[in-house]
Amino acid sequence: MEKEHDHNYEIGSASGRVLVSIFMNILITVLEIIFGILSRSLSLISDSMHNLSDTLSGIFTLWTLRLSERKHNERFTFGYRRSQIIAAFVNSSVLLVIAALLIREAILRFLSVEVINVSLMLPVAVVGLIANSISAILLHSHAHSLNVRSTYLHLLSDALSSVAVVLGAVFMWIFKIYWIDPLLTILIAIYTGYKAFEIVKESTLILLEATPSDIDLRDVEKNVLTIPGVVNIHHIHVWRLDDEKTLLEAHVNVLPNTSVDETKNIRLEIEKILKEKFGIDHTNIQFECNEHLEDKLIKEN
Repeated sequence: MEKEHDHNYEIGSASGRVLVSIFMNILITVLEIIFGILSRSLSLISDSMHNLSDTLSGIFTLWTLRLSERKHNERFTFGYRRSQIIAAFVNSSVLLVIAALLIREAILRFLSVEVINVSLMLPVAVVGLIANSISAILLHSHAHSLNVRSTYLHLLSDALSSVAVVLGAVFMWIFKIYWIDPLLTILIAIYTGYKAFEIVKESTLILLEATPSDIDLRDVEKNVLTIPGVVNIHHIHVWRLDDEKTLLEAHVNVLPNTSVDETKNIRLEIEKILKEKFGIDHTNIQFECNEHLEDKLIKEN
């Protein structure tokens, strides 16, 4: 059995940066809950709930990052790469639920506006803004991964939430208009929910093994048919293992009397085209040689 990768938590790595953000969010969560209750600020409490979800999201992301690095085995022949997609789906789904709950709470607060202690709220909001901004910046360079992006979205939404909380605190301090607190909560929740829904949608399509949106099966067919010796291509299936690795399987009909060496060259040419033009990393091609060419080139289920 192959050995697993050693755990590496260097700060420059995705795992190391997620770990730093976890510790920062634990600290900010505790501070914001305490001072949010004392100051009666819903936006500060909602920000603390965001930070709490960030902490849980970060822990889940860190675990799946390590899990995805394990080598494939006889049971998991593709390895554990898709665990990151599951993490992205779960993290973003949780964020959607939190957004909905915050909107509900904000609407209730509109019906019963409370006076907020801005002198307690503002300093903690500023500290939260600094911490959330640092955490988001740390993960920004690794946000190409759907898994890390879902955690980055948590942190980015928190940074925006902190900006809104600070601005709201200043506004309440100067103008004494306290309904700005639930209003900002609703705006932040709507933005966060929208971004979370995008990741839920993308991760769901990957889990359902849908054809990637940037790949046209007809275009794949046309390019493969330019190769000498290829008669048709059918039973095409293209899907993503995760947000980086794309796979294809298909049946390719070649001319009668095509030799084994010629078939090998055709396969290499197909793989080259698929890699260069469509970014397909892994192919499984079944060659056929028959005269039943009346089948549709791409069969729909």
